[in-house]
Amino acid sequence: MAFWDRPDGLAGPGWQVVAGPKGIEAPLAFRQRVMVYDARTSAGEELAPPVVAGMAQWAYIMDGPIRVGGQHAQEGDALSEADAPMPTLGATRDTTLVAPLLDPTAPALRAATISGQWDGL
Repeated sequence: MAFWDRPDGLAGPGWQVVAGPKGIEAPLAFRQRVMVYDARTSAGEELAPPVVAGMAQWAYIMDGPIRVGGQHAQEGDALSEADAPMPTLGATRDTTLVAPLLDPTAPALRAATISGQWDGL
């Protein structure tokens, strides 16, 4: 587990990469093909979820409600799309979103530091 305190002024408009695999410029590094973005949006702002080729999209609403097409989602809801880009997310008030992107073809990693079988990936 890793923790990170966002420095003041780092949160810009749109999506910010928070974590990713080795080779991705991100504050936190994973040993898996997973990327995590976050965004802080204002009421009325619309964002297209981040897209990375070969990775399935997810969006998690940390706080605040959003619109997705004609539907409403709220704090604690999650959305996903594996085969097509997700629709635009529209904030109906100030909202914090997290978007993990996952490689659906990646093999599950069963040997890790907790199991005592970490192989230094």
